[in-house]
Amino acid sequence: MAFLDAWVVDKTMFEYVSKGGCSCCGISSAMINFAALDAPCSDWETDDEDREMFSPWPTFIHEDVQKQRVMIRHRLKQHLPLYASFWAEHGAAFATWWTQLTAATKFRLFQLPEADVTAYVHSHADVHGPYGIVLATVTEQIKHFSVTGYVDGRTVAEVAFERHLQFEKSAFTLAPSYLALPANAPTGFCALLQHFLAGPRLLPASTDETSGDNNDSATTSRAPDAVQSFRSDRRVVRLVLARLLADVVMAKYERSRTEKAT
Repeated sequence: MAFLDAWVVDKTMFEYVSKGGCSCCGISSAMINFAALDAPCSDWETDDEDREMFSPWPTFIHEDVQKQRVMIRHRLKQHLPLYASFWAEHGAAFATWWTQLTAATKFRLFQLPEADVTAYVHSHADVHGPYGIVLATVTEQIKHFSVTGYVDGRTVAEVAFERHLQFEKSAFTLAPSYLALPANAPTGFCALLQHFLAGPRLLPASTDETSGDNNDSATTSRAPDAVQSFRSDRRVVRLVLARLLADVVMAKYERSRTEKAT
């Protein structure tokens, strides 16, 4: 069935071979100290990674994908302080400003072309080779959430974001019901900015105290295969989507403050 995780495995292998990929493509990153980069990455989906190893990928593809997973997380983590400092300084004022925006204004702000996602990933992490194919393919999964039913989020705000994310006319947007949520709603955009984008973890763990291991706390998929070996990759792409949307909204907020001061 299209867009399920088995499809991601097959599509990645097919496209990689079709484009002339070989085992030498991953050698350029062989000298990087991945042990040092891996240390801060405490949010691996280890169960999913183990399941992924049963796929028909050659070992060098598994290794190259995992290396680039480390790199993109390391580089994305470097931007966490930006959102944390913004919320710490402007959180209350931003929430008030957000409440005053009209539905039409919010709708215009939340229009994100798919090409912007690709550009962000490549400019911030230099993703290429098989992992570049993986990210492009899981982006297709996100666009077809209604088909897969993969619920990947760990926190209330993250799950609400993925459920209301839509793809229409070559752009990502959010359902009007999501944008209409009050600023103090635990499932709204302000909560996403505060609890998902502002850290301290790149991909937050579950807030459910009854779930001991992080890997056991995710919601079960409605999809037939229910083996979400690319859950963390989809979470990374949704994180990028959330950041890009937040950047637009934060910039408008800053402009409004400047205009009010003049």
